[in-house]
Amino acid sequence: VKPDWLTWLYHSFEAEGADIVIGRLLYPQPVPLALECHENYYHIKLQDICRHKRAPYYYGHAGNMAVRASAFEQVGLFSGMPVVGDTEIIHNLIQSQPDAAIIYEPRAEVIHTEVTRLRHYLYKQFECGQYSETYSTGSSYRPLRFRDNLRLARATLAAFRYGLWKQFIFAYSLVTGYLAYKAGRLLRKWQ
Repeated sequence: VKPDWLTWLYHSFEAEGADIVIGRLLYPQPVPLALECHENYYHIKLQDICRHKRAPYYYGHAGNMAVRASAFEQVGLFSGMPVVGDTEIIHNLIQSQPDAAIIYEPRAEVIHTEVTRLRHYLYKQFECGQYSETYSTGSSYRPLRFRDNLRLARATLAAFRYGLWKQFIFAYSLVTGYLAYKAGRLLRKWQ
């Protein structure tokens, strides 16, 4: 974790009245270019979802998420379904308290050492696809629509001003990640 990680999480609880705070995930340095592009896209995506309160698309990552104790008291613990429990808690809280404050705090940074290569990223996307398929069938969670992913890709390109080569790598990382994610969803659907 970055030295001031806890300070920023605490700040979001205190200053913004957050019920759940999601921090920014970074990859270990030196980061392959494709992972750097994904890291930037993921940042823009979380920022957009949380800023505009796009509740059906909220998702969490336990690698960097904090939950107010009262949220656990309100919604209980995990169901044991084969889903990502952090996303489950977010959606259970939103169902019981629609005005719950889900805040993205990008200054609360954690280095996600589990993903160091493109193949690790693709496997994580495959897993996320499986979890997404399972959880979207019995909850308010919905995966982002393809057109929203394209809008966020354009926003990432604008925010980070990629040159031509980096745009190509970015497109490659998004397409391969999307295919891995869709493969995970399809496999789960067939099981």
